Amino acid sequence: GDYVEATLELVVVPMKAEDYYGPNANLHQDLERHGNTWEPIYRLARLNDLSVIMRKGILLRAYPLLLRSVLLAQAPMLHVDALERIPTSTHLQVLYSFLRSRGARVEVFDPLVDFGLPGNDLPGYLRRIEERIASIPFDVLGVSAWTSFQYLGSVAVGSLGRRLSPEAVLAVGGYHPSVLPEDYTKVGDSFPFDYVVRGPGELFLANLAESESPRPDRPVVVQGSPAPLDQLRTDGSYPYHQASVFLSRGCPHACSYCSNRTSDYDTMSVEHAVAECLEADRRSTDGLFRIQDAIFGLRRPWRQGFLRELARHPLRARPCLEVRADQLDPDDPELLAPLKPVVYLGVDSASPSMLRIMNKTRSPEAYLSHLVRALRACDCHGVEYVIGVLVNHPGETPAMLRESTEWFWRLLWDGPSQGLLAFMTHRYAYFPGSPIEEMLPGLAAAGARIGHPGWWRVARSDHRVMSEANQGSGDLTEAHVAEAMRRLETANWMIGPRRRALVEDMAQRARGHEA
Repeated sequence: GDYVEATLELVVVPMKAEDYYGPNANLHQDLERHGNTWEPIYRLARLNDLSVIMRKGILLRAYPLLLRSVLLAQAPMLHVDALERIPTSTHLQVLYSFLRSRGARVEVFDPLVDFGLPGNDLPGYLRRIEERIASIPFDVLGVSAWTSFQYLGSVAVGSLGRRLSPEAVLAVGGYHPSVLPEDYTKVGDSFPFDYVVRGPGELFLANLAESESPRPDRPVVVQGSPAPLDQLRTDGSYPYHQASVFLSRGCPHACSYCSNRTSDYDTMSVEHAVAECLEADRRSTDGLFRIQDAIFGLRRPWRQGFLRELARHPLRARPCLEVRADQLDPDDPELLAPLKPVVYLGVDSASPSMLRIMNKTRSPEAYLSHLVRALRACDCHGVEYVIGVLVNHPGETPAMLRESTEWFWRLLWDGPSQGLLAFMTHRYAYFPGSPIEEMLPGLAAAGARIGHPGWWRVARSDHRVMSEANQGSGDLTEAHVAEAMRRLETANWMIGPRRRALVEDMAQRARGHEA
């Protein structure tokens, strides 16, 4: 019943030097001295017992030497005609830093930063992407499709990666794969990705990097699990210069338009969050650093502890952060003031009926009253803010849109609005996976309609335009929407001097960084 587990290795060595015709001069000399004896075998076993000290990369096998290399790629936006600014790839920075902290050899490729948008030369754009991928050896390719605008780009990068490195393991993650993994389990007649990761991907990707697992026969959908947030430390060697951080994960709210379904909310420790912000402040070149949490500082004790601790450190840049209008407590602006932040308030609408439809709040009147008190406190302490407004959301009627626009217009004139920098107005854009999908049947009776339900799969036109080509209600016309946006833009023109002062302050801070 006893047995022994062992690995048998067969080594074939020439019997004498005349039989060997290879380039290994040391082996040739050894055969001349010890041919047809046990000593050449002993020499090979002893000298090939390598002790490898890794400074970069993950060692899978000492002999023959086998290292695991990872390429992280941001998916391009192949069918977007214009962007206000190139989005930061903070999520890739997180993955890069986490993998390097575990010893992985990691490279990053962000075509949005390197090449911008395709413009009118999509074939040439894809050739440049292929050339870049071909220049980077990899065993694991992780592709990020952060938004649905990147769906076709992620498929293109996956297909190029599969053709260039047939034996590599390919994984895709991000919001789009999380809500529609079936878009990746079969693409045409090919299966470019081995794994489709839903949710956080740090630990799963690390496991791929640290194991020599074979490729599955068909794409596998896996549920990712998050690494502890305090293990996510920004690596200063990240090749794309950006000053942005995540301090928390998840959002417990379920706003109708949002695809973020990670309801479990968690934060870094205050100490770790402050350290991450100081690193972002060090990297800033434009006078700002961005806290990109879906919802900043949801829990009051953490939020106020963090603000107090961060204020103890001199900052060269101004933090930008997004909070809910009903989340700011009256004493928060006093804690924010020393940081000179730019606060984004996603108010979205000032119509109580619309706020209910958007699932922003169950008590819209209290929500708006809380907003006014928060703005008054911001004005009192000199905290500047931007108010986000969403128009043409499914269910919106001309009366709701007019009520909301008039409320914001009165806010500008009657206050509180001393710290108001701008109304940032957006048309509603449909993205898959948001709660609106369950709400649409009920709203359709009033004429609500999504213009292009599967726009991200269409390889033509401008996806931004297609995602926004929706009808809020049967009575809401393009003229109504355009007029509301024009009025809010007029308001922005009237408060233009405040924005110019902000730009000048940012420029001055950026010059200070360069000095």
